[in-house]
Amino acid sequence: MGICCSTNSVVPIYNMAEIQRQLEIVQDDLLREFQDMGFPTNTKLRMANIEWYQMVQRRGIPLPPTLIYPNPFTKEEILRNYDFTKIDKFALSKKSSCFLSKTPSDAVASLTRRYRNDEIEKFRVLFRWFASLNLHSINYSDVKVNEIRYLMYQIHRGQMSHSEVLCWICVHANIDCIEIKGHQKHEQFDFGEELTDDLRGSWNAVRLNNLWFLCNVRFASRSVNANERVYSPLLKFFETKVYERTLTYKYNDFYFLTNPEEMIYSHLPTNAKHELLAREVSNLEFRDQVNLSQNFFSLRLGIVSHPKGKIIANSIKNEIIIQTNESLPVFFWNELLIDNRTWLTSEVNDRVQTGNVDSQKFIAMFQDKQRHLLIIRLRLPQSARYKLQLFANRYKEKMTYLNCLEYAINFTKYENINVDPFPHVHQKELGPNYRTTKLNFIKMTPELGMYYTSDSFTEIRFEADDDEFDIYVVITSCGYTSESLRKYCISTFEHRRGLVKFYFPDCGEYGINIYAESRRPKYCCSCLCFNFCEKDEPNDYPSLCSYIAVCTQTPTNTVIFPKNDRITIGKRTAFLRLGLVVDQNFQSYQQCRESINFKFNKSKACQFKIKLLSFTDNEEEIDCSQYAFIENSLNSVKFFLNFPYKGMFKCFIYGKKLNSRKSYKLIYICYFDVIQAANNVISFPQITDKWRISETHRIIEPLRNLHCDESVQFQITGIQCQKMICRRNRRRDNTNNDDENSGSGDGDACDDNNDRDDDIINFTCENDVWTTNVDTGNQTDDLIIEIKLRERAKFFTEILRYKVSEQPRIEDESGERKEELIAVNNDAKMDTNEVRIEQINWLLELEKHVYMSEFINEDLIKATEDSQEKINVSNV
Repeated sequence: MGICCSTNSVVPIYNMAEIQRQLEIVQDDLLREFQDMGFPTNTKLRMANIEWYQMVQRRGIPLPPTLIYPNPFTKEEILRNYDFTKIDKFALSKKSSCFLSKTPSDAVASLTRRYRNDEIEKFRVLFRWFASLNLHSINYSDVKVNEIRYLMYQIHRGQMSHSEVLCWICVHANIDCIEIKGHQKHEQFDFGEELTDDLRGSWNAVRLNNLWFLCNVRFASRSVNANERVYSPLLKFFETKVYERTLTYKYNDFYFLTNPEEMIYSHLPTNAKHELLAREVSNLEFRDQVNLSQNFFSLRLGIVSHPKGKIIANSIKNEIIIQTNESLPVFFWNELLIDNRTWLTSEVNDRVQTGNVDSQKFIAMFQDKQRHLLIIRLRLPQSARYKLQLFANRYKEKMTYLNCLEYAINFTKYENINVDPFPHVHQKELGPNYRTTKLNFIKMTPELGMYYTSDSFTEIRFEADDDEFDIYVVITSCGYTSESLRKYCISTFEHRRGLVKFYFPDCGEYGINIYAESRRPKYCCSCLCFNFCEKDEPNDYPSLCSYIAVCTQTPTNTVIFPKNDRITIGKRTAFLRLGLVVDQNFQSYQQCRESINFKFNKSKACQFKIKLLSFTDNEEEIDCSQYAFIENSLNSVKFFLNFPYKGMFKCFIYGKKLNSRKSYKLIYICYFDVIQAANNVISFPQITDKWRISETHRIIEPLRNLHCDESVQFQITGIQCQKMICRRNRRRDNTNNDDENSGSGDGDACDDNNDRDDDIINFTCENDVWTTNVDTGNQTDDLIIEIKLRERAKFFTEILRYKVSEQPRIEDESGERKEELIAVNNDAKMDTNEVRIEQINWLLELEKHVYMSEFINEDLIKATEDSQEKINVSNV
């Protein structure tokens, strides 16, 4: 390179022949390395440009400004310090008919007078102004040749192209701009299609600040949208297809200074030098490339497994892997289409005709966020040609997924190999997704949406506001119905922690679908009286997230939760509306021994009912409510449960406002896995609603089992009445008066004259404590405590019912049975201060994947993220 000096400036003189020779040597030195890269992708092409430029710099080869060479810098790096907001606003203000009547030189001068010192800003205002024009809305009447409007008229008539006019405009702005001719992929370009003349087009390369950039003002000014002609979803296979093509004028900034490694996916120049790529792309490679959209590049995704757009799939397990970006969280959605010319098999045809086609069973898509991969697994229903469309976007309050890429899949299904589809899942993207982020469900584990385990159970954990949301779970499988799988799954959501625990009935794949809805009350308005009435809880919640868990070994320990439904145990919505709070140490599912007691803290006056169930081996219910008791007070309510034998117990707690005429609502559900039964289990007295309507009623004694032939002292406090009696009642078939009608009037149909005098024992009241002594007698009768609320009341009202049982029998060392009184009563007294709860190990070990994604070289993944490192995926 020489230098030519004059009085005004210094002009460098380049030996172009020598520079060209040296650049050819650089290209030859990198040729082997470029060949080892395999099929080109956007990431590999960017790395090739960087390596080429670094080698040129190391060898000291000068690059003349007029020489078109690969750009080592990305658009994002160049424009990092630019803000085009004011420039764009100024450009958009110059679209009046008066401005369009100016000459080209005057119009360009008017646009660029503020931006003469920076070539990028000067070109931006010209490009943005040109791309904002809607050529169909310009008035071309009385147009003159010397007007800039005439150039637009020439484009409108088809006499000139956008790229030619842009070159004319840049001449007046003293900017180097050339027109590039070649092939452009249109919206309906099919994979492997020949590059015919109807694909020919033109675009521009522009030199700014001694660097060359690509742009397409025509694509930037408008877009063409067309619906699919060749493919359709399976559910719409037999529907009539209507092809529509719409032209929309809307600015697209992607085509302003587009990166060459991104432009090559839709633009192939006739002259390979105009690709601005060190590793040039051939016609065959351009034709076979995967169809990537601009959203793919803006979301910083990358191709890992399949750089070609056509995939030949003839194996059982088909997998596509996409690289994601650690610093840019993205959510995905997919659509599977089938060729309209496919001859459907009889099985698939019947399903399509009846609408019984679930496309989610053919695709499992999830992110591996530790390795920054999107993994798509396919199990296609029959031999055919498919199109897989992938959509994605960053998180937004109102989410709209944008098209990213498309693959054509030629699938051949072997007749002798039968592979079950995936279990049904509601969400397209497995694992944590857009909706979990929106609803602030955090720390979801496992992070993988599809995972393997050799354990007998699996767990899904998360953290969220349980006062704000309610959840339920639906389990699916190809071999079981959802209803039959309910008894193997339990879900809890309390203390801001959620847990879904599922015991595998057998090895295989299971879909775990979690649904969530806000607990906020919803109201409907009555048009006649304009009163608001609260709506009932909905039967179906919106989907939150889905998982596929794969059990690889036959389970050795399966736990069953009898009579379980999809409702999450723990607190219900009515629980929160009554202002109740669960004790922090209590869990709605836990293992325990003998007995347990827990409490709810209250902020409102409420009354409660409790129901305790156990189950036989055939899952038949056994009512054990006599072993449950409630102690209601002003600030809290305590529940006491005794367990007569081992096994699974289910507890239902109902509640309502104190003295409310409304029916009880379910407020809490819990399961107890009893591993040790109580030796001397206490059967509590049965209570009626007349007992429940007060928060001051207390039983001082007895809270134990009553046996024949013993004297028992009764002490009850907190009851406001005129008279209290205890009467002995011979046990009848219907002894359970614990319902809404018990004590609903002033008393039961029993008065002083209905029983013998010796069967009625009166209580005495002193200091608000009602006391009496009762001889239980020698028969297994019921002792009923009744009250007379008013002096003039005709009937007594039942409030408590004790059951008297026979004295327990014991055996001596010789095996002979003896009847004798033993000190059972003292041993069987309830200790309300002791709670025995065993901790459960919830840990879950996940197995490794068995798909191709498990064997990808970690260095390869790292290289795909870092554009400064060399990548080699030819073996993938």
